[in-house]
Amino acid sequence: MATVMMAGAAGYLIRGSLSKNRDLASVRVLVYQSGRLLMEETLPRHGEPEKLFRIESASGGYNILSLTSEGAAVTEADCPNGTCVRMGRRKDASLPIACLPHDLLIVVEQTPETDAITY
Repeated sequence: MATVMMAGAAGYLIRGSLSKNRDLASVRVLVYQSGRLLMEETLPRHGEPEKLFRIESASGGYNILSLTSEGAAVTEADCPNGTCVRMGRRKDASLPIACLPHDLLIVVEQTPETDAITY
């Protein structure tokens, strides 16, 4: 049983290290406002220019969303607390970017790719 667990752990480690080297074009950014999908974009590849989006809220406020090869970030917002700006740049799904005053949620999602390791 220990051999099976070791082989499984080795397979997990190999798959995990290979997935970190995947092409960033497989990373999607989903923007939700008031629970509805507002937009879906992919991160630019290394060397491509930054993508900037101004997202208006129903209350008249705004957030500036920046997409680079390094990830997604809210770089400017007129919300009272600015928590969304201080959340930094995200490149994985570990934690979404949220702006509660503007009812905005930004989720970074890595789409699965098929390769020799995937089964």
